[in-house]
Amino acid sequence: MAIGLYYLFRFFGLDQTPGITLESPDLRFGQPNGGFLIVGLIAALIYTLVEAIGDSPPIKRQPFGLILLVKAVLTFIIILFVSYQVNRILPLDRRVDNPTDILGFRPFWSFVIYFSFMSVLASFIRLMINMFGKGQLIRILLGKYRHPSEEKRIFLILDLKSSVAAAEKLGHIRYSKLIQECYYDLDKSVLKHRGEIYQYVGDEAVVTWPYQLGIRNNHCVNCFLDFQKELEKRQPFYIQKFGLQPQFKAGLHGGSLTVAEVGGEKKEIAFHGDVINTASRIQAACNQTGKEILVSEQLSKDLTYHDLEPIGYVTLKGRSKPVALLTINEFN
Repeated sequence: MAIGLYYLFRFFGLDQTPGITLESPDLRFGQPNGGFLIVGLIAALIYTLVEAIGDSPPIKRQPFGLILLVKAVLTFIIILFVSYQVNRILPLDRRVDNPTDILGFRPFWSFVIYFSFMSVLASFIRLMINMFGKGQLIRILLGKYRHPSEEKRIFLILDLKSSVAAAEKLGHIRYSKLIQECYYDLDKSVLKHRGEIYQYVGDEAVVTWPYQLGIRNNHCVNCFLDFQKELEKRQPFYIQKFGLQPQFKAGLHGGSLTVAEVGGEKKEIAFHGDVINTASRIQAACNQTGKEILVSEQLSKDLTYHDLEPIGYVTLKGRSKPVALLTINEFN
């Protein structure tokens, strides 16, 4: 779409302008075999390739400025190479026989500047999506959360076990690096099971799903299981670098709550209601029950996960009535 707009801005109507003749119909916007279709596809592949490289774990964990520099250099090299190849393949009136001669070809720089701008814009949109969560950005642009509305959601709240002891052993710098590594591993599981990171609070992470999506294929439960497996797979790394194996406890609960856009200078999507508070208290109950994950009975009724085992009623902090909870047999 972006390259189509480029051809519209650059070529549309030029053939009707006195003194200008476009002899190559392949460069004219709107032609059945218009060059913008081929160039647009090539540009899309370039952008996808560069973004995929930029999202790879070794690069993704580098400073943001370095990531932008790597993407810019890769984009320029690939565009230079592809432009030369396109020049050889397409039936253009003017050819560039030497790749370095492209640098003096003004239409090439016109394309590079435009493509770079659109790439930055697309990357910015991706950044906003990552900040607000998938699907949330469109809702914010449409003003859905300007006024509080009700949604039904599932919350998975995870907390590092023995975090105080780990912080004392490692010191605050190395402890922060440990949390960073754990959250990198968590991201993989959250993406795989179509969740959204709501927020990070110290060594606690809050993952959420729209209710029906969360119970589909037991995404909310399998997300935690995959996260645990990822930590186990990287056990040698954690032992070597930090001298310990991180373990997390988790609470799962779902139901209806209020969601609204809050803040002036710094806007944020906030969830208000008993559901998220209950999920937090269920996670805290892992300490008194000795379980790694606890699921509310209310949520379990809508899940099809067969390895959930009741542990009875537990009195949650701040609650007068006990709540029925379940755990996963795998962790018993």
